[in-house]
Amino acid sequence: MNSCARVLVENLRIVGEKPSFIKNSVIHTGSGALSVRGEVKTDEYLWYKGGDTVGVYDLNWHLLENLPATLKDYTVDTGFSDIWIEGESSNPTPWFDVQFITKGEVTRLEK
Repeated sequence: MNSCARVLVENLRIVGEKPSFIKNSVIHTGSGALSVRGEVKTDEYLWYKGGDTVGVYDLNWHLLENLPATLKDYTVDTGFSDIWIEGESSNPTPWFDVQFITKGEVTRLEK
């Protein structure tokens, strides 16, 4: 693969592993957003593959349910992009393990 990733982590702090959830989350990408209606709990994953739903999976990637999703200019520009997540959460505030895979044309880097 000829890719280059750059990540900025802010407000890093140690958290305890206590069950938590996020409800009605919004994943922002620059000026766009993916809104997900419903609740995601500790040890569950979201996987958006297009369309108007987001899959909720367990730790073994078994589909648990599909949640309704709406998009507003949900794209990631080339180069550095701000991405953040917000929603209604429990106490303690949830922490996230995230992975973004984007699709599109490959940008070749010259040596």
